Amino acid sequence: MEEDIFVRDRVLHVKYYTRDMPIEYDDLGTLYEGYISHRVGANLPMSVLRAKFRTHRFCKYDADYIIVYKDIQTLFHELLHAKFYLDSDYRKKIQKRWESLSEKEKARIQKKLFQYGYPESVHIDEWQAYGFYV
Repeated sequence: MEEDIFVRDRVLHVKYYTRDMPIEYDDLGTLYEGYISHRVGANLPMSVLRAKFRTHRFCKYDADYIIVYKDIQTLFHELLHAKFYLDSDYRKKIQKRWESLSEKEKARIQKKLFQYGYPESVHIDEWQAYGFYV
């Protein structure tokens, strides 16, 4: 399988070149976010991978977060997940912005994210990674 793997700023980047996401990477996304149909990118804390699969080939890298992507658009989306996880100041700002939304607006966003297949535990993170346009 052709791929590029490197670490930058504590994030393990995994770029693949196939048309569809390889099942190994899809499984990583499912581990953290649950099943998403037609997934093109994935992200998860390295601690989640290490807790579940201590011998996974990615565990040897000195990184705190993993992102998987095949194109620039997906890279930006997955990098926002890494920022949300790794940058507590950024995460607090996003949380404050979420809390400023009306209940009606939150319900609309959550309905859409549920339709996409995301569990509620990642809704705020997904909302910010989609650029607040869900």
